[in-house]
Amino acid sequence: MSGKASKDHSAEHIRRVRRRVAALVDGAAPKRLKDRQRLAAAAQVGMHVKLLREAGTSMSEICEYLGERIGAGPRSQSGEPFRLHRWMLKGGATEVTDNLVAQYKGRAEPLRSTAVYLQLLEHLALMAGREPINSQGALLTALDLSVKDMQPDDGMPLPEQRLAALMNEHAAVIARNLDLVRLFQRAERLQAGWNIKQSPAEVVDLATEGITGSFKSTEPTDRQYWLETSAPPLPTVPVARLPFGWLSGPFRLTNQAGDTQERPGQAVAYWELHLAIGPTGPLSVGAYLVRASSVDLDIDGHLFMLPDMQDDVEQIASGYPHAPKIDLFGDIWGVSCAAQPVYRTQRAGFDEDPPSETVPLLRMDPVSASSVRDWLMTPMDFVLDDGPLISAVDRLAPIAFDGIGWVRADSIARSLEIALRDGRLDEGFRRWLDQYLPALAQFEKDWLDRCLELDAALRARSAAGDLVGDE
Repeated sequence: MSGKASKDHSAEHIRRVRRRVAALVDGAAPKRLKDRQRLAAAAQVGMHVKLLREAGTSMSEICEYLGERIGAGPRSQSGEPFRLHRWMLKGGATEVTDNLVAQYKGRAEPLRSTAVYLQLLEHLALMAGREPINSQGALLTALDLSVKDMQPDDGMPLPEQRLAALMNEHAAVIARNLDLVRLFQRAERLQAGWNIKQSPAEVVDLATEGITGSFKSTEPTDRQYWLETSAPPLPTVPVARLPFGWLSGPFRLTNQAGDTQERPGQAVAYWELHLAIGPTGPLSVGAYLVRASSVDLDIDGHLFMLPDMQDDVEQIASGYPHAPKIDLFGDIWGVSCAAQPVYRTQRAGFDEDPPSETVPLLRMDPVSASSVRDWLMTPMDFVLDDGPLISAVDRLAPIAFDGIGWVRADSIARSLEIALRDGRLDEGFRRWLDQYLPALAQFEKDWLDRCLELDAALRARSAAGDLVGDE
């Protein structure tokens, strides 16, 4: 096999494994492993834990890390330490023998969830600096899970599986065509993100953002490090606005002179959902769903989008960290409200805490069949018990729909698939780059100029110094 053919074969194998993993994590089949399978999966987990322990990582550190990402159950992300012993073999066993099978017969543990074992290997591999797909692929081999085992009963992949695969394949094509790897490497060198509240032309110096993380071009983008005003340098396209909070007036307006007035109105908090492309490993890119937030304020028919960092209706009610300000009637007014905010009922196991209750404020989810179903196919209108229906805003809604596509039900997912096929996503990513690249170039020039100035000042100070040795 030639070098190129070998690379193509390897790339296709990785894509196939990714599709298989996505299907299993999504619960396509089988959800519960058989006796020998669960022991083989637990042995794989044990081998990864052994490597981490040998590298100096304690068991409590491993469990805390997993608790932050998986939680007490799949996708709960509760932040509590993960009970890893429930997914491992006793005594550090790493080989499944007939005696071991007999020993564990009838026991509830190790547990049987295919999806959780795949999630565990993903996070344990990342913790060890390894490529997750290799660890997950080894597990699939050990469990002898064939492609047919992962299809629905009719043998056809689910629409969300098809769309997730298309989105990740498209991300790889866009990354190649627009040379995103070079962009990510340059942005890592400069530690330059962008302000997702404003535009890609608003470059943010991540080095001065003390409570955010560093951007790395060879590692998956982790949402835990990012604030809303400090987004990593990932090309994005706006997808939808999903309402999650509501506050009913009247609103009290106060200007600098102390004058006050009350006006009727309402405020709505939205998740601003974007599709992004970012690194998923040392040599790979993939698609992410990125959520920021915003607040629309309607005061007596005058509409405002509040630019405050927190961007939650709670900020209007509490005044923390400060009262939002608006320009109205030729004056600047602080806005407050005595009513209590109302929030969407959160779905169990989802990261839907409003920004006022959690840090970080920016959320990122890798595109998978489950994330497509959860955020793009599930109706996200906000139905209030005592108030108006607040509809989600589909920002990719097509002018016409010919019915051709994997997703046939009316949804944001269908609109995104159409935008992917008709080229609007390509245009959106290129438009982001057209704004970000000139701003990044100016940021880089300013950085170089400042470093050269500092170097010259250091040399001048050294030349003028009177620190000399013995004559």
